[in-house]
Amino acid sequence: MIDSGTMILLITALTGGICVLCLYSVYGNVIRHETTLHDLRNRVELLHNQQTVHLAELTGEIAPESPVEGEILDEEPNPEPVAVQEPLEINAVGAKDQSSDEPVSSATSAA
Repeated sequence: MIDSGTMILLITALTGGICVLCLYSVYGNVIRHETTLHDLRNRVELLHNQQTVHLAELTGEIAPESPVEGEILDEEPNPEPVAVQEPLEINAVGAKDQSSDEPVSSATSAA
């Protein structure tokens, strides 16, 4: 039979092993979530940049991008740029302008 000292040592080793496995599980989850968050932030930045370029193309600030060589087009490309009939107005609010605006809740505007 196993004496009490050896039994306590085995229980302590088993408990320690379980704790180490739990710590590895927590660290793995944290790393996975941080990696996913990093990928999402990169994707958001990419989409934001694409939106900025697209809006600049719509307003005529920059010329539309030409298709990449080797890209298959469904239609014949128009050699003449399309003129914008009427200028588009975009209300861009800068960071300085946002701080001066006071938030308005629906309760105060209804009163």
